Amino acid sequence: MNDVIVRALTGVVFLLVMISGIVFNSTSCFWLFLVIVIIGNWEYSSLQEKVSEFKKSIGVALSILLFSAFSLEGFQLADLALVAVIMFTSFCILSVLLPKERLRLNDWAHVIFSQVYVTMPFIMLYLLAFISGYYEYKVVLSFFILLWLSDTGAYIFGKYLGRHKLLPKVSPKKTWEGLAGGVFSALIGAFFLLNFGFEIPGLSWYVLALLVSILGAMGDLFESQMKRNKGVKDSGSFMPGHGGILDRFDGVLLSVPVIFAVVKIMS
Repeated sequence: MNDVIVRALTGVVFLLVMISGIVFNSTSCFWLFLVIVIIGNWEYSSLQEKVSEFKKSIGVALSILLFSAFSLEGFQLADLALVAVIMFTSFCILSVLLPKERLRLNDWAHVIFSQVYVTMPFIMLYLLAFISGYYEYKVVLSFFILLWLSDTGAYIFGKYLGRHKLLPKVSPKKTWEGLAGGVFSALIGAFFLLNFGFEIPGLSWYVLALLVSILGAMGDLFESQMKRNKGVKDSGSFMPGHGGILDRFDGVLLSVPVIFAVVKIMS
C-alpha cells in the first residue's frame, strides 16, 4: 500500500481513537491514557543505551502502578510531588544497597526518569479533566486541539515558508518560521475555543495556546535529540507511517506540567 495512504489511514484512526476515548467517559479516557503511558515508557527505554528487557518491564509495571493509583479520586498535585520524592529516595537507597557490579545507575536512572517524563504528564492531564470536580472532556480535548493545530501550523509554515533553521544540529527540518506558524495556529484555535465551554478567563486561552505551541516544540526537539543519539528516525513502529507513540506525543510531555500549573492558577 502507498506510504501516503498508510499515513493518512493511520492518522484518521489515531484521531478517531483519541477523540472517542476522551469524549466518551472518564473510564475510556483512563484506558486510553494508560495504553499510551505503557507504550511510551517502553519506547523511551528502547531509545536509551543498553537498558535490559527486565528493566524495561520494571519501568512499564511502575508506570501502570503510578497511573492507576493517581487516577483514583483524591490524589492531587501534592501527592505527585510526594511520589517523585519517594522515587528519588528509593533510587538513592538502591544505589547504596546494591553491589556496584549489579547496579547500572544509568539504566535505573532511565527507568525512573521515564516515570517523570512519560507517566506523570499523563497523570496531570487526566487530573485536569476533573478540575471542575467531575469529568469534563472539554478540558483535555481543548488541550489536544491546541496542540494539533500548533503541529499542523508548524508543519505547513515550515514546509512552505521555512528559511531559518531553529536548531539544525538537533532537528534539521525545524525552522523559526515553522515555530511562528505553530504559535499563530494555536492562537487562532484559542480564539474559537473561547466559547467551547471551559470556564476560565478568556485571556488565559491565549496564554495556554502560547505555552502549548512553544513547549510542544521544545518537547519535539528533546525527543529528536534522543533519537539522534540512538541513531534512529522514529521512537517506535506502533503507528504505521507515523512512527511510535512518543513521536506523536512528544509535545505533550513537556507542555502538560506547565499547563497543569497555569490552569490550576487561572481557574
